[in-house]
Amino acid sequence: MLWIVGLLIFFLDCTKVEAQNDYVYQHNGRLYFPNGKELSLWGVNFQPNLSWEYRDLIRSRTIPLAIDTMKYITDRGLEELEQMRCGLIRCHLTPVDFTDQDGNLVESIFLDILDYMVARAKAKGIYISLALINHMGHNPQAVSNPLPKGKYLVPNSFMTTLKYHDWIYSPDVVVKSKRWIKQLLNRVNPYTGVTYASETGIALYEIINEPRYLSYEAFKESAYVPQYKMWLEKTTLEDNEQAYYHYRKGLVLNYINEMHQWVRDCDAPQPLVWNCNWHKMRIDHRDVFEAVAQSNIEVVSFCCYPGQDLCKRPYYKNPINLTETDYSDFLTECYQNPDWYGWTLLPQFASKAKVVYEFETFYNQSSYLYPAMARLFRSLGAQAATMWHYSLPVYAPYRIGSHVLNVKTTPSKAASFIVAGEIFKHTELYAPLKPAKVVENCSQNYGYSFKQNASYSYSNELVVFSNTSQQSLNDGYNREPKKIIGCGYSAKASYSGNAIYSVNYESDTIKVNILPNVRYNKDLWSLSNGDCVLDYDYTTPYEFSLSSEVRNWLNYRLTDTEKQVVTPIWQSSSDLKFQLVPGTYELIKFK
Repeated sequence: MLWIVGLLIFFLDCTKVEAQNDYVYQHNGRLYFPNGKELSLWGVNFQPNLSWEYRDLIRSRTIPLAIDTMKYITDRGLEELEQMRCGLIRCHLTPVDFTDQDGNLVESIFLDILDYMVARAKAKGIYISLALINHMGHNPQAVSNPLPKGKYLVPNSFMTTLKYHDWIYSPDVVVKSKRWIKQLLNRVNPYTGVTYASETGIALYEIINEPRYLSYEAFKESAYVPQYKMWLEKTTLEDNEQAYYHYRKGLVLNYINEMHQWVRDCDAPQPLVWNCNWHKMRIDHRDVFEAVAQSNIEVVSFCCYPGQDLCKRPYYKNPINLTETDYSDFLTECYQNPDWYGWTLLPQFASKAKVVYEFETFYNQSSYLYPAMARLFRSLGAQAATMWHYSLPVYAPYRIGSHVLNVKTTPSKAASFIVAGEIFKHTELYAPLKPAKVVENCSQNYGYSFKQNASYSYSNELVVFSNTSQQSLNDGYNREPKKIIGCGYSAKASYSGNAIYSVNYESDTIKVNILPNVRYNKDLWSLSNGDCVLDYDYTTPYEFSLSSEVRNWLNYRLTDTEKQVVTPIWQSSSDLKFQLVPGTYELIKFK
């Protein structure tokens, strides 16, 4: 069984490793924080610096492409990520945004926002993972909003007309890719005063997002046949499919090691990631996976999109509601099948650390699937995972489709994301996944249920829950946490509105924050016409209650941020109950 291999890997090195430097580092197939503690980071893909993000999602809100505006958007987004308890953001870099025809780095507004985002995330204690090469199918010159002259003029990049496979197959593209990567790594970020190579806030560098490889048939029609024939002449092999796969393995292995050494020669010590794409990728790319396993790369990554196979392409034109879909078989297959994600447990990958570069509950707003996926990821050895992709607050009320997550617009899903983060951070690496518990897994510390569409996580410090009710899941929690975050009911606090709320217990004060409630104008999985999908409700009062731990607070005052006294409604002898609209409140105990 694959889980036995994973368990053996766990016992090889389960102690805290001596701190080595100021950077995240890899040791014996595991990632560690600079202090030597085993790495565990939960987060999202976050990308205000991309022309793709601006063109497809921000520009439609008639927002100008101006540096101050984009900084404001970045700051508001990072504030929400703090509410989501994100420890990591992953961001694609698209060289079309800031390189010229020769691969030289050129100043642009997108590079400026990248600088700013890295600095602001670091200041908030959020690590960054940068995927160095991607295209995303967009030419920034097509942005209709004119760019400022001079510093912010977008160049004509060498990447503009390339196909995905050119990144690896073309020697000329490799040279130009190296050129801009070196210039980026050696560049001093004006907001931090340090180079990208020496930036301790950057945890990982990923060479390529979702690298593509030509099949034998497609390769024979490409411009790269002459270099293959030259290689073939130096061997005793005949031209056939197997010979090509042998060639492709060497090509990929050489590329990975060459780029790995190049980054190291630029004095960047951060672990490097090779992207191993999606489930079933290994079926037609065994040679590629062999190359990755044999390479010098420290980390391998994969994505996970339950439900994507159920949708007709193109996805955005063929929406389907998958919220009530049971993914028991899918998650089990992900773990057990080496051609899905079970390859992460194979011995040849034992020396590689693992991360999840993207994941999402495809066309799915359930409260159980994120936590179930987090448990799967840990069983596969993943130490970091980033959802694709977080909806920035500037356009979140207009966002629908297959990938929708925002702390305000999708409250129950966002709460389940926070639950999943706690499960991810507190589950032992390579802990075996039991198929019987893959979607119905409830214990004293955490739980998630497909049948009840709910999830929770309990600890001495924090209680988090999503879509729970008095009849659902574990209601036996009897500790006194320092913080509560939730959507719905729990034994400690509850709110009858649909917003996320938080409760912070301090020595003489309880602080309560309730985000706006949401009224949906259409289903989040439906087709988009650009209209607002929902309305925020700040004025309707809903019942908020605190449990019996506060019954000794008989002399108290509950105030909102404007210090207006709120009259409590007592409905039991043990709980405090109020009618509250969204806002920030303080329950102050008189001495």
